[in-house]
Amino acid sequence: MKTRKFYAIIPVLLVLCCTLFCLYACGEIPLRTYDEIIDEFRTMLTEEPARDSTAEQTAAPIRAALAEVAARCEDPSVMAYSLHDINDDGTEELILTETDGTSLHAIFTMHGETPVLLDVFKFGTVKTDGCIYYAKESETQKTYHVKYLVDGALVGLTYGYNGTDPSEDGDAEYFRVDDGVRTALTREEYLTIQSAHQFMPNHTLDTGLYAVPLFPQENPNPAPMLSAATYDDVLSLCREILEIHLPRTKEYRDSGVDSRTLYTYPDARTFHLYHRLYTQLKRIAGDSADTAAYSLGYDIHDLNGDGTDELILLSDTYSVLAILTMRDSVPVLISTVATAIDENGRFCAVQYAPDHRNGQQYCVWEISDGRLHPVICVQLEYDDFNHKYSDMRYYAIDHGRKTPITEAEFMVLAKQTELVPDAYTSQEYTRAMSGLDFTPLLPTEPAILDTALPFVRTRMSSSARTFTETDSHTWETEFDFFAPTADDENAYLTLNAVVTEENGTYRFDSNSVRGRIEPIQGGFWLIPEEIADSSIVNRPYLYFYNEP
Repeated sequence: MKTRKFYAIIPVLLVLCCTLFCLYACGEIPLRTYDEIIDEFRTMLTEEPARDSTAEQTAAPIRAALAEVAARCEDPSVMAYSLHDINDDGTEELILTETDGTSLHAIFTMHGETPVLLDVFKFGTVKTDGCIYYAKESETQKTYHVKYLVDGALVGLTYGYNGTDPSEDGDAEYFRVDDGVRTALTREEYLTIQSAHQFMPNHTLDTGLYAVPLFPQENPNPAPMLSAATYDDVLSLCREILEIHLPRTKEYRDSGVDSRTLYTYPDARTFHLYHRLYTQLKRIAGDSADTAAYSLGYDIHDLNGDGTDELILLSDTYSVLAILTMRDSVPVLISTVATAIDENGRFCAVQYAPDHRNGQQYCVWEISDGRLHPVICVQLEYDDFNHKYSDMRYYAIDHGRKTPITEAEFMVLAKQTELVPDAYTSQEYTRAMSGLDFTPLLPTEPAILDTALPFVRTRMSSSARTFTETDSHTWETEFDFFAPTADDENAYLTLNAVVTEENGTYRFDSNSVRGRIEPIQGGFWLIPEEIADSSIVNRPYLYFYNEP
């Protein structure tokens, strides 16, 4: 009886196996993980029949995308992938790229436990804030896409043309698509948009995207593994960049050494962190790394009072270089664009718009749950095609989604993004409000007050002041203190002061204000400690030396 039952289910099993085989052959069995997608893509690149197949012969969208990229690939050995959280929402996207990390071909994300295709394209790039720019082409149409990843979907602008390439003679139909609404364009309007959205492949490198080769080559001399599991690791890395790598910048450049190859990395996060920090520290230190490096430092401070300390890299002028926080017990880099930090840990930034060459963004951000959240963000754009400036366009920005607003609405919101009152510089405001306390990254001798150079409160403001030596440890000069009046809220009170030095400590006394002077690279801080005049605001004042 049992034998009969067994034979009875054989036809069912055969039908099931045949069905599964047919589903697999037709590409209908879903790929359930990123690893399965990677394995499938690797197979398509190495098996000739698979590489010869076209996307139209494959039913499932993911397999169609893989087949399309594989069919275009001329050299499988250069193909790679990256797991990279494009929009910083905690979900890594799978990106098909090449080993140099500059050419993107397809992007996938996770919906719950299931991978889904976002889009497949001929070439693309990702900017540091997650703006994705890519092109798609068919026999009759070419489109360009300027997108953000919002709630698991790509949103933003699509524009392009049907027919003949605009650079050639012939007729073409130009159009743009906003949130599914298609609008016809004139040729000049199309070229204006095209001019405003020129992205380069190296923009992807700025994100620190980490390309993993699909077919890794054996490396007989692997670079040392870089660890960045704690803030101490990050600080050690910064010191190594400043002391070892930046002084060798010219040597690296002359010998063709890429800074990204100096280490091997356990994951994309560590690569992203190292690459961005190397780029940022190189930008700040520049060619004068031997001196500028000593003006760089840090503080570990809970910016927003949530119980998690942030690591803030800053200069001795309190210019913010980078902000890191802990997420899932490891350090993550969340900003390199902060200009000032307030008492609530929010910070403001003015930066070029990532999705428009002639755009500017004004934003206030806050840290919550280990991630950045926009408090206010607005964008101003203009076009300069053929050197003609058109009317300004204004937008409110929410996680990359742009909403047109009026100029009046823009002015109100833009004003709210200015955390720093007019009487402060951004550095003075950060020092006065954020609670940060500068600690040098590198050991150095205490800076000396350079009384041989004239000085100004900012690089762009009042006329230069000078020190007049009265004896070897005493000087006379004038300092400006903020003392608002009813008629002029930004008024400054100029007071005569005597500066004295004893055992490397500098103090000043202007009768109304007494305090200390902290010399730094290229200037000094004036820190009031006693103020007899109630009209004078007690806050740090930053002065820079003015080269004659």
